[in-house]
Amino acid sequence: VDDLWGRLTGQPAGKDIIPGWLADLASTGPAEIQAVWEEIRHLAWRCRELNESNGATIALLQEYNRKSLELVFGQRRQRVGYGADGQVQAEAGDRLLGAT
Repeated sequence: VDDLWGRLTGQPAGKDIIPGWLADLASTGPAEIQAVWEEIRHLAWRCRELNESNGATIALLQEYNRKSLELVFGQRRQRVGYGADGQVQAEAGDRLLGAT
């Protein structure tokens, strides 16, 4: 943001400088205002795009971590099958990585 501020205004960034900049901008031509607005819109769009990409990456990594922890610590699962008599049989299974 500070870099964008410097490029747009040629001034160092500061908390109290925006109101003055907006007043100065009002005295400039519509083309200059439109150019600044388009750059702001482009940067906001890019920020959103990067935010969505980061969110997807975090979700994927969380899923990898969840699966890795299941593998290491075991996850109680029931296997369902049918016995010789045709009745449903559920078998609980735990297996830890490296367990025999």
